[in-house]
Formats: sequence, C-alpha cells, structure tokens
Amino acid sequence: MNKKPPASFPKDWRTTQVSAIASVRGGKRLPAGEEFADGETPFPYLRVTDMVNGTIDDSNIAFVKPEIQPFIRQYKISCNDLYATIAGTLGQFGRIPPKFDDAQLTENAVKITDIDRSTIDLDFLCYFLRSDSVSAQVSIATGIGAGVPKLPLYQVERLRIAFPNNLPQQRKIAAILTTVDNLIEKTEALIAKYQAVKQGMMHDLFTRGIDQHGHLRPPYDEAPELYKQSELGWIPKEWDEPTFDDVTPLDAPICYGIVQPGEHDEKGIPVVAIYNLKTDFTGLHRSSPSIESKYVRSRIRGGDVLLSVKGTTGRVDIVPDWFEGNISRDIARIRPTRDVVAEYLRQMLACPHFQRHLETAIVGTTRAELSIGVLRRLALILPPEDEQGRIATAFESADSRLRSEHTHLGKLRCLKTGLMQDLLTGKVRVDVDEDEDV
Repeated sequence: MNKKPPASFPKDWRTTQVSAIASVRGGKRLPAGEEFADGETPFPYLRVTDMVNGTIDDSNIAFVKPEIQPFIRQYKISCNDLYATIAGTLGQFGRIPPKFDDAQLTENAVKITDIDRSTIDLDFLCYFLRSDSVSAQVSIATGIGAGVPKLPLYQVERLRIAFPNNLPQQRKIAAILTTVDNLIEKTEALIAKYQAVKQGMMHDLFTRGIDQHGHLRPPYDEAPELYKQSELGWIPKEWDEPTFDDVTPLDAPICYGIVQPGEHDEKGIPVVAIYNLKTDFTGLHRSSPSIESKYVRSRIRGGDVLLSVKGTTGRVDIVPDWFEGNISRDIARIRPTRDVVAEYLRQMLACPHFQRHLETAIVGTTRAELSIGVLRRLALILPPEDEQGRIATAFESADSRLRSEHTHLGKLRCLKTGLMQDLLTGKVRVDVDEDEDV
C-alpha cells in the first residue's frame, strides 16, 4: 500500500488512514445449505451483487432464515455505517439505506463503522472513498499477485483519506455533490419513464396504428371489424403482410457483408460491425480497397436498415444519409423499396413484439444466427406509406425526448466527475457561512 495519498491537499486538510477515524469489520459467509428464506423474514442479507454504484439495488435481495440469523448478528450493518466491497466487484463504497438498517453483510464486503463523527462527516467520507485518490490506492493494493483479486480488510484500514479540519466545509462539499447526485437520479428516473412510455407506444402503434385523423384505432376488443389475423397477431385490415424479400429491390437483395475485413487500413473503406450499431458511425474499422472490392453487393448508403444476424442478433440501426461504406459478416443490409419508410422499418424491427418473431427464426446453440434465406422469407407488418410516416414521426418525437435526457445525464455525470476532482482535493474551496462555522 502506498504511504501517502496520490493527490496533494491544502495545508489545512488532515490526511490519515481510515483506521484512525473508524473501525473496519468483515462480513460473514452463511452456513452451507438452505440458508436463504423466501423474503418474508425481516433479515436481509446484502451481497456484493446488491451493491451498485454506491447504492443498494433491492430488486433481488436475499433474506436469512430466522434460525440462522442469531449466529451472524455481530455482522449486521446499520445506516450509520459505510460498506466497502473487497471481492468480486472491488472498491465499491456506499451508505446503507435506513430500510436496510440491521441487515447482515456478505463476507465479500466490510463495514466501516464506529466513525468519529466529531472529526469527519459521514457523507463527505463516503464521497472521498469514491474519489480517484482512493481508487488509485485500491488498484495498487489489488494489482499484485495472481488469482482472483481481493482487497484484504487490513488494506481498507490503511486507505489514506484527506478532509478539511472544518466540519461545516466537509458538509458543504458533501451537500454540493449530493445535489448533483439527486439531479442524476431524477434524470435517470425520467429516462426510465420515457423508455416505458415508448415501450407502450410500440405495442399500440404496431397493433393499432394511427388513422388518417392522427388517432389510435380502437383496440380489437372494441372494434374487431377493423382488424384481421396475421402471423404477428391482429392488425388493421388496411395493412399488408409482405416478406422482407418483397420490400427490397431486386438489384439490392438482403445480404450480409465482408467475412474477413483484414487489418485496419487508414485510407480504406469503413466497415460497420455489430458494436457500431446505435453509435455515431465514426471511428470504424477500415478494410483495404482490395478486400472491400470483393463485396460490392453489401455496400451500404443512407437509409439502409442494418440488422445483426450472428452472435448478438436483433440489434437494429439505420445508416445516416452522409455515410457510405460496407458491413461485416455479422450484419444484414435491408434496403427498403420506395414505398417503405426506412424509419418505420427500423422501429418495427426493434420493437419487442417483432423481436420475439425474429427469435423463432434464429438457429444455433453456441452462437445464434439468423440466416439470410430465412430472413428474406420472414413476414412483416406494413401499413400504407402515409401511415408508416405518421408512426415513424411519433417514434422520432419519443426518441428525441430520450436523446435530450441522455445528453443531459451525460453532462451531469461529467459535472459530478469534475466537482469530485476539484472539491475532494481542495483545488476549489467552498465558502461556509459564519453561522455554520461553529
């Protein structure tokens, strides 16, 4: 372990080890066997998998059987403690929410307890333990030796921390970072809400559509006379059920691309791979002209719809208008005919309803694959062109909201990173009101 923190701190800050201001105690491995209850007992058991980005994910919490709980009482954790993960996902630090006060702690984590609250603010300590200074120390402590990395309890005790001697300054720094964290949490919740709304839209728009007045048709249960049966369920009578072969030009059938793109050639032709889908189509691998020239049939242009067909199947994107290049063997190019709105086709391919339809055509157990021949014969649902446009516009509006919130979330995360670097090193000082400095 390094003897001093990697960052320099102001002279009026104190630097010391965790052991000087708190105690570190390990968790407990449960006895082998049927140790978990069905969730009806009041004794949650917190595992490393529950500790995500400094919070507790309660979506899959385990509960200890009542008869086991008395034997591990000494390993409980309270909302006045911090936790640190020491195996599995290393170096996660966080607080315990009040609802998990008195929970039991896994042997792959430790609790930082008996914290000297007259010296250091609990929230400030939690943020500092998530800082680059501590991350660097954890990396050094676990980067030596072979086997599965682990952070021993004594290494947690030796972690070097720094903090202003002035408690109100600590609280002010923690309050600023908490404010940004709250904004991040609200933005993430808003994104989740918009994503749920879009999922509902997908179900409605691909089963009921939008009529010429801009309204959803009544559901099948209310107006069955408006619908007909198809391979994908009930759809409006006006809609067609062509195959993918029917909606691609004869001179540009569905095909996959370059089998072996070769070494990167800076002056070569860009080749889109699966991991490039849903990105900005920049920084792509480039194949030499001599290799790419053998795959003229799979060249792509703006408006082509791309579908991953090997390995990670079912990922969809649309080629931007400015782009020209080629695709890898793992992607199928679908160039729609003029009466098919490309954005409608992209959204339809991506919706859960159609993804399940695609799964029925996938073969392979070790590596999933959707053959081009099967894809060409696969049916899709196709409204009249003007209705395709209305559906695509509705989705574009929803996607625009999501893009805006994702951009905002990215800015907030960058802001937090910068603030942590500035505030937790003393590079930027905070002012404290006189009535606070007591």
